[in-house]
Amino acid sequence: MRNRLVKNKKGESGQMLAETMVALAMVVIGLLGLMALLSYAIGLNKVIADQYVATYLAAEGVEVVKNIIDGKVADGQGFGAGEGYFEVEWNSAEVSLISAAEEEAKSLTRSLSFDPASKRYSYQSGGGAENTPFKRIIRLQQSDSPEKIAVNSIVFWKARAGGTFEINLEDAFFNWKVQ
Repeated sequence: MRNRLVKNKKGESGQMLAETMVALAMVVIGLLGLMALLSYAIGLNKVIADQYVATYLAAEGVEVVKNIIDGKVADGQGFGAGEGYFEVEWNSAEVSLISAAEEEAKSLTRSLSFDPASKRYSYQSGGGAENTPFKRIIRLQQSDSPEKIAVNSIVFWKARAGGTFEINLEDAFFNWKVQ
């Protein structure tokens, strides 16, 4: 009986090597799939983080315009700021006109920089500020009613992979101090 067992093992000597190679190939394929999935998830994480930042930059743009309009109305300077595409910063007292056309405004606007010391985005670079891919334009449009202004805060950027993204927040402001 022992001779018979030895005989079978000698006849199947290459089978163990083939089974090991198949098992190793399956493990490698599984690990490669896992690595590809992990790489894809990390890439999506960057896209989501950029969208998160852009949404808050767009909201900041609407808020800055609201503060400028409120300040003008309180000072008796009137409700409107004109129509077109503008740039604003977090501490702007005025909107600065870029262009009346959207495509021209998008090509002329500057990139925002992030200052890690103050944790603020602005158009001023240098002094430790880091360049970002984000650009912001503000669209002001007088509506049919002279007592209403439509404000769009548009933040756009190009991702590392070359994709272009845009966040567009819209709000309407009404003349709260009618003369």
